[in-house]
Amino acid sequence: MSSSMPVMRRLAKKDKAKLTKGYRYTSNSGLHNFLVSIGAVKRSKKAKSSKAPSQNQTPATNVTNPTPTDSKSLVVYFSMSGQTQRAAEEIQRLTNSNIFRIQAADPYPTTYDSYAQRGDNERRNNIHPAIRGTILNWDQYSTIYVGFPTWWQQPPMIIHTLFDQYNFSGKTIVPFTTSMSTPMSASMPYIRQMAAPYNATVLNGYRYTGDNAGLRTWLQGLNLIK
Repeated sequence: MSSSMPVMRRLAKKDKAKLTKGYRYTSNSGLHNFLVSIGAVKRSKKAKSSKAPSQNQTPATNVTNPTPTDSKSLVVYFSMSGQTQRAAEEIQRLTNSNIFRIQAADPYPTTYDSYAQRGDNERRNNIHPAIRGTILNWDQYSTIYVGFPTWWQQPPMIIHTLFDQYNFSGKTIVPFTTSMSTPMSASMPYIRQMAAPYNATVLNGYRYTGDNAGLRTWLQGLNLIK
């Protein structure tokens, strides 16, 4: 949304109209909270009780780092709105992989405009933010599913940190992304570039839109599941 606001401000100024802050739709609860914040609707008790956890907290139903098994595949993902997390957890379920959620050592802000501003600054200045925690038993994995939201037609810079920090030599990388409109093909050159120093194998990625059947078909097409 932040990339569209300058245009909206110019149009509003021309017509002498009042402009509120904008919102990028990701969920009904988030939309309701946005409308409450600008005074368009009143907060209901039901909406208040169902408020989503902040990005700096791990939801009670999400086991980010389960007890490691001897699985040879790992789902590693970065998620802010929760959509990439849903894709990651479905891939974990279908492939019986281990899973690791990438979180910044310096947590991102929880509001979209704020974390988008930080993400844009990292992109413009080639900043690779530090990752909190360590992926245990990295060497045991031969297949790494790498998930992220598409920001400005490319992976967030924290994905670069992942490739800086871990050795992908001999591994197969399976990328997946979430985006309202940008195709997976926009991010693939960046993933291949990050993987190139390791001579890792990069399979064709997938843009997840909430279609679990499509996700399964993609994995089957890559011969990763039956």
